[in-house]
Parts: sequence; structure tokens; C-alpha cells
Amino acid sequence: AFREELDRRREQFDQWSQEMLRSLETDKENHEQIMTSHRAALKRLNGQKKALEESVERLRLDLKKESGAVERKSVEVEKLRTLENELPVQLESTNKEIARLERQIAARQHTLTQQETAKRYKMNELNKGVQFYKKFLGLEFMRTADDQLRFIFTKVDMVNPERRFMFSVHMNDDNQYALHSCRPKISGTGRLLFDLNKTNNFAG
Repeated sequence: AFREELDRRREQFDQWSQEMLRSLETDKENHEQIMTSHRAALKRLNGQKKALEESVERLRLDLKKESGAVERKSVEVEKLRTLENELPVQLESTNKEIARLERQIAARQHTLTQQETAKRYKMNELNKGVQFYKKFLGLEFMRTADDQLRFIFTKVDMVNPERRFMFSVHMNDDNQYALHSCRPKISGTGRLLFDLNKTNNFAG
């Protein structure tokens, strides 16, 4: 009975851990995509800055050759200088965002490592418990092909410790435990099933 509870707890923990791992992996992939996008934006901004610098230089040379268009060129140069001055602010903002995302990913990875360590510890403890009950109480359980859960006991009969006692349960259409078989037959199974469905605890 305790082994079944351990198994159920382990399955719940595994499901929860897998969901958390998938959620963390999804978050990690999303952050990596955002970082890639920001890096691409940073590269584009650097390219724009270089292009603007080249344009400013060309305009300066043109001013020397085109005396009749000095004022017009001066206005264009001023606009380009304004854009050029704004680029460092945009670059700084992008760099800060990238740094923030890198810190967030590092924190997520740290959390993931802690959860994996905790899961390994839990699994180790559960395995120890299973081995204990198997060795000293003769309890085993198995899931049959028709989705029944079978409990097998030995070390119950003091005269014949190897004698096997077993019972099988399954979930019915009402999502309740139902007794499928019990060898040898015992009395009081109805009350035991009622308590099991009420508490969901095989330990009674």
C-alpha cells in the first residue's frame, strides 16, 4: 500500500518536474530568440551609424564643391548629425536589454539546475523506500496489460513466508477504484474500497 502511494507521488512529481522543465526550456528559447533579435537590431544600428557617418563626410566634401547649395546641404548635415547623436542612446538601450535578458536566462538556468538536483534526490529517496518495503515486507506491485494495478505480498504467512497474497484494482468509469481480484478472498473489501476512494491512500 505504501509502495503504491510512493509510486503515485513519484508520478505526480515526475509530471510536475517535466512540466516545469518544459516551461523553463520554452522560456529559455524565447529569451534566446529575443536576444538574437536585439543583437541583429544592434548590428543594424551600427551599420546605420557607419552609413550616416559616411553620408556626413560626403556632404562635407560636397559643400566645398557646391557653393550654391551650402544652406541646403547644411540642413541635411544637421539632420544627419541629429540622427547620429541619437544612435548611441539607442545602442545603449539595446545593450542594457541584452544584459538584462542574459541575467534572466542565467537565473532560469540556475533554477533549472536546482530543480533537477531536487528531482534526483527525490527519486533516490523513493527508490530507497521501494527497496526497503520489497526487502523487509515482501511488497511488490505491477501494472498489468489491461491497466490494472496489482499488489503482491509475501512474508505474511509465518509458516510459509514465500506464499503469495495478491489483489488487483482498476479505475472504473466513475473514476473510482474498483476491486478486480483478491487471492485469497477476504471479508470487508467493500469498506476498504470505500476508505480508499475517500482518502486515495493505499496505506489506509
